[in-house]
This record gives sequence, C-alpha cells and structure tokens, in this order.
Amino acid sequence: MRLRAAVIALFVLVFAQALPAAEPAPAAPSAGAQAAALFDEYWEWVLREYPDFATLFFGEHRYDDRLRDESPAAVRARNAAFARFADRAARIDATQLTPQERVSLRVLRFRLDHTFEINRLHGALPSGAFDSWAPVTQMSGIHLDLPQLGQAARFRSVADYEMWLKRLDAVPASVANLIARMQAAHDAGWMPSRVAVGRVPQQLDAQLVADPRRSPEYEPFKRFAADIAPADRERLARAAERVIADKVVPAFRSLKAFYETAYLPGAVEQRSASSLPAGPAYYRPGSTGTPRRT
Repeated sequence: MRLRAAVIALFVLVFAQALPAAEPAPAAPSAGAQAAALFDEYWEWVLREYPDFATLFFGEHRYDDRLRDESPAAVRARNAAFARFADRAARIDATQLTPQERVSLRVLRFRLDHTFEINRLHGALPSGAFDSWAPVTQMSGIHLDLPQLGQAARFRSVADYEMWLKRLDAVPASVANLIARMQAAHDAGWMPSRVAVGRVPQQLDAQLVADPRRSPEYEPFKRFAADIAPADRERLARAAERVIADKVVPAFRSLKAFYETAYLPGAVEQRSASSLPAGPAYYRPGSTGTPRRT
C-alpha cells in the first residue's frame, strides 16, 4: 500500500510539473484606455445611428446610403444605448485621467446625463432628445432634410449616386415610421402648437411633383461629374426617376394625407411646452442633478 501511494504521489507530481503555467489574469484597462474606448465607440455609434447628422453636419459619407431608422423600436433602442453610455462614463475614474481627458469626459457626461434626463421625460413614448416627439414641423423634418442631404452628400462617382438612390429607396419606410411615431405622440397628448405645424401640408406640396425630374431629390442627376460615363448617367437618371415616382412621391403624399386628416386637427393652440404631459419639468432637464438610472 505504501509503495502504491508513493507511485501515485510521484505520478501526480510529474503530471503537475508537465502542465503549462497558468496565464496571469489580464490587467484591467487604465482609466485613460477606458475613456478613449468610450469616446471612439460613442462617436461611431452616433454617426451610424444618425446618418443624416453624419452627412449634414460632419461631412461623413460612409452612411450616405441610408436614412435614420425612425421606427419606434429603433428610437427606444437608441434611448437605452444613451443610458448605457452614460453608465460607462460614470464608472471611469476621472482622477486618473490627463487634464484633457478629464475635460472630454466631463463634457460627455454632461451631454449623456442631460440626454438621459430628456429621454426619461417622454416615458414610454418613442421619442427622445435627438428623436423628436414632433419630428415633422415647419422648421424640421424629412421633407426639409432630404433636399439638404442631396446638397450635402458627395456626388463624385457612380457609387456616390447609387448610395443616394438607396437613400431615396428608404423614404417610404422612414415616412411610415414617422407617421407611427406622430400618431403615438398624438394619442399620448404630445402635440405641438398649430402655429408650428400649420404650413407643413403646403411645404409637402414641393415634394408632390408630377414629373420626377422636378423633384428636389432629382437635383444631383442634373449635374454629373465629368468622368461619369454617358451610359452610367442615363442609367442612374432613369433609376432616380423611377424611385422618385414610385416611392418618394407616394410616401410624401401619404404623409400629407396623415397630416391633414389626423395630425394637424389635433394641434393645440397653447404655445407653452409646460402644457405637454411632462409639464414644467420639460423646461429643466437635468436640474435635479445626476439622473438615477434604473
């Protein structure tokens, strides 16, 4: 028995020595590395989720082939993502950062905290700080943004024009989702003043053209780059006429019908945002300090 035990002990010892040494646990990322990763991820997320902002305000053309996802589900997902980014920012130890990193983190925390606070005021409504509860007004909306996107997008190559065609192809889904969100806001009592929306139907008339070539969205096809072949010019122009006639114009026609029959009649006379369901708190997001996230 003793000999057997000794043999077993020797076998265990030899086997243990043959095993590779355990790898040391990786060190936790430094506060600076955490901040850099957060800054990069947040910025890329914003560009990806808000491709219209990317084109119009930042000259970023990677997402020129798409419109913002206006669906209620996408808006709620973005609101949840803002809260997660805010949580990550709050967990970074600012005392371990360089002065420049601390300033950047402080700015981002302020932005994210206030965004969260504004989003929270909307409750279950599919809207938020950057996805308005009144997404189509006389001052803003897809009917005004789309022509501006056509001016800001890059049109240097065939690929650029094909990206624009994909963006136009997305208009019907975008409009349908905007209508769904405006209907949800209407049902929940979130309605703008009549003075802010009364002229929208007339503005929409600019999109309801009988000839697609008179559409604001057709403008890029009137000025092709010199090195685009004639055959490509013809193909692209014909594709633009089809998508405008078959998708863009009908989508805006449906938006005008919704506006005239359902949305505009529900507009209110009051001009104060305190009359909204959120009440006076709508004027002071973030005034209660750092918001509690649950």
